[in-house]
Amino acid sequence: MMKGIFNRANNSANNADYIDFGGNRIEIPKLTIAKWRLLFDRVETLPSILINIFSSRNSSNFSATLIAGLGLVLDEIVELVSVLTGREREWIEENVDHNELIEFITKTAEKNDFASAVKKFSAAFGKWVKNGAAMQEKSRSTSGS
Repeated sequence: MMKGIFNRANNSANNADYIDFGGNRIEIPKLTIAKWRLLFDRVETLPSILINIFSSRNSSNFSATLIAGLGLVLDEIVELVSVLTGREREWIEENVDHNELIEFITKTAEKNDFASAVKKFSAAFGKWVKNGAAMQEKSRSTSGS
């Protein structure tokens, strides 16, 4: 009896790492350094598209910019998900609906704890920048004396 309870707990934990994606069961990936590199190679235009959309919100052609921009954003997102899942972008476009796409992105972010990673990176980067600035100031003061 107890063994069945533990097995169910283990199965539900394992199921959290998988989702139904286009009719297939697909694993939520761990973002290794290699996968991060692949992602950064693909994320070329996404930030500029978003900036263009937000900067045009008070213009008369905001609606056209928004619609065109959302199409481009969707293309970029499908490309990123293709990299993470190892599936061809055409397969994703033909088999995956928007709910599955959002669920995959959400669960990938949760599994890899993006919020914590950003905080840790910001803290480490902030210290590095602060230390670098202090070293530059010290170098200037000793070379100017």
